[in-house]
Order: sequence, then C-alpha cells, then structure tokens
Amino acid sequence: MAYSGQHPRFTTETFRPQSADPSSPLEGMVFRSDGTSRTKGLWEYINSAWQPVGNIAIPPSSNKVENLGIAFSVAASAATIAIKTDGGTNPSATDIVSVGFRNATAATGQFSTVNITGALSLVVPSTATLGQSSAVAAYIYVYLINNAGTAELAVSRSLYDEGSVVSTVIINTGSDSAATIYSTTARSGVALRLVGRILNTQATAGTWASTATEISVLPFIPVKVVAVYNTDAGQPITTGGANKIIDFEDKVIDTHNAVTVGASWNFTAPLTDDYLVCFDAGLTSSTGWSGSEGYVAFIYVNGVQTTEHYEYPNGGGVDIRAAIAVSRVFRVTAGQTIDIRVFHNSGVTISMNPSEQDVWISITNMGV
Repeated sequence: MAYSGQHPRFTTETFRPQSADPSSPLEGMVFRSDGTSRTKGLWEYINSAWQPVGNIAIPPSSNKVENLGIAFSVAASAATIAIKTDGGTNPSATDIVSVGFRNATAATGQFSTVNITGALSLVVPSTATLGQSSAVAAYIYVYLINNAGTAELAVSRSLYDEGSVVSTVIINTGSDSAATIYSTTARSGVALRLVGRILNTQATAGTWASTATEISVLPFIPVKVVAVYNTDAGQPITTGGANKIIDFEDKVIDTHNAVTVGASWNFTAPLTDDYLVCFDAGLTSSTGWSGSEGYVAFIYVNGVQTTEHYEYPNGGGVDIRAAIAVSRVFRVTAGQTIDIRVFHNSGVTISMNPSEQDVWISITNMGV
C-alpha cells in the first residue's frame, strides 16, 4: 500500500553552546562547544574520544597521520625535535595530533590509534652525532613509537621497517651510530611510525649549530642508498699474508654518508635491505706470476668472508695484468658493514692499478 500521508518535513536542531565537555559521555553523544574547553563547533563522542564533526568521515586507520607537523631547533650545541600541529603549535586536547600504529604484538595483525594532546619533543644532546660527519648533509629520520598507548619521539639516520616492532636505545652524549634508533627512554618491543625527515649540515658533527635546510612530513619517497667510490692511489698488495682491504678513498657519490675511508674502508648499511655490490679490482701488470699462482678478491659482510672470486694469470716470466670484476646481491641488516679484500701469492709485491676506471666500487639498495 502506498504511503498516503504528508511528506515528512526536514527539521533543524539547535545545540546550546557549552563551556565544558558533557560528563560521562556515551558513544554517539553530540554537543556544541563554545570554544572554552574545545575548539568552537560541533563534537561527537567516537571510539571513546571527542572528535570534531568535520572529521567524522575519516575512519580510523593504521596508516593515519593527522594534523602533524615537525619543528627542528638548535641551542647550546644541542638539537630539539618537536611534534607540532599543522598550525605550528603544541598539540592539545582541543587540537590533537592523531597517529595510527601496527599492533605491538608481532603476530597480531591489528592496529591502534594514539592521540597526542600535549607538547612532545626529543633533545639530541651536544656531542651526539647520530652518525653524521662534519660538513656533510645528512637526513635524520623522525619516528613516533607507541609506548603502551602513549606516543614518544625517536630518531635515527636509518630507515626502519614500520611493519615490525623495534627496540630503541636511550639517547645521550654518546649517541653516534647511524644505524641505531634513539629515544628519550629506551623502549623494547614497540610499534613505530615514520612521520618525517630532517635534512641538515653541521660544520662539526655533534655540535648542533645549524638549522635544517629541509623538513619533510609524510608523504615523501625515501632517498635511495647509493655509494660510488674509486681510487687511483696504486695501493701496494704484498704477496701472501692476510687479505688486504682495498681503500676506495675517492668519493663519487654517497647519499647517506655510509662509507668510512682508510685502511679499514667499509660501507655501513643505513637500512636493512638487499644491496647490489659491484666492483672492479685491477692490479698493475707483473712478470712475477707462475701457472699455479692466483689473485683472489673477497666480499666481507660485517667482517665475515662471504664470497671468493679467483683469477689465475698463468704467467711464468710473462708480463700479465690481473683483474677481477664482480656483481653480487646481499641481504644486509642496518648497521652491518661491507668491504672488499684481495690476496695474491705471486711472490712479489703488486700494486692496484692507478686508474679510477680499474679500481672502483658501487653499492646500492634494491628496495626503494
């Protein structure tokens, strides 16, 4: 039977502005704030928290980062990183920052939302370098960690996987590792979110005197790790003895300042990923080779030999140049090192070829 009555009329509801939140609120309760306790406007009680009606259409999400800004300042040779609202002020009960996190239990595929309602900052003290080098531009990655429902700040020079729980180390004057994630209080087994990055250059590492040249909040694309070095120094390689580390001392590019040059040359991985390692290790020509003698290059990961690559020049008084070119992929954990070592048993000292085209290395991560 068709409806035969009057068409229902649209009615409006007028809420009396209130100066305080209603007591004992229930899910779905609505009130209008006069601007005293909360920003002036209409609020609804959702998921045990008051939410402005304009945000009700935004459902909770593990990927949620809302109303978040970042500030970076320096004073007394220390750096302060602070969470701000989009308006540049400290979060408050009426101007919250809201962030979603994975579950703190690794085997639980759920998420939680944490609201920041007060000032939140972290101090990098004087002399703590975070693994930066003097006069070299570097990114500091800014994280929030979920400490049992309370958001705390954490920082690192490395990118961490937000899909896994992490443990942090207390930040202090000796916080000098590029691979470690630091927080004001050490935390174990906590969920984290990457929320920003800060590009800065300090004239003296650990003396925080220069402000940031770039501050980014999500979204942004992490910078790919690329390190390319070579050498034309003609380093001498004695016959026999321990495997000799090649010092690729000339930098072409190093996006994360990940290489330490010198007698203990090494690349330190700034994040856990698969890395493509390519290198060429050419020697000068020599008449010292015999048919049973060889030239070997090794790739070491975190101080452990992983591969061997041989060449047998087959000399016997003939002037022969030995060279090895290698390309391999390795799974490397943040903080672990990669270096190249060589060995020969020709019976004489032979130098690396003094040419940047013959002695070089390139390391890049595969995941970005």
